[in-house]
Amino acid sequence: MNFLRRFDPAIRLLGCLLLLAIVFTLQRVALTWFNLDRIADSPEEEILNSFLTGIRFDLRVACISALPLIFLPVFQQLRFRGYKTN
Repeated sequence: MNFLRRFDPAIRLLGCLLLLAIVFTLQRVALTWFNLDRIADSPEEEILNSFLTGIRFDLRVACISALPLIFLPVFQQLRFRGYKTN
């Protein structure tokens, strides 16, 4: 059981990244649906390519926004060892 607890924060972090990526992708789909009249004459490959590029960008933004979650356990360990974090 201790073996699984060691990887629990990593699994939580991956879950947060996945959730952020899904939310960003849903927002992209909603904006595309809202502006469907503007892209009606665009080729399908161009739309698909833009979606794939957008998903890649969304994953980058999700990783950057999750950086504080990576460093949070480090600060908690320092606090429990007796070091002041403030």
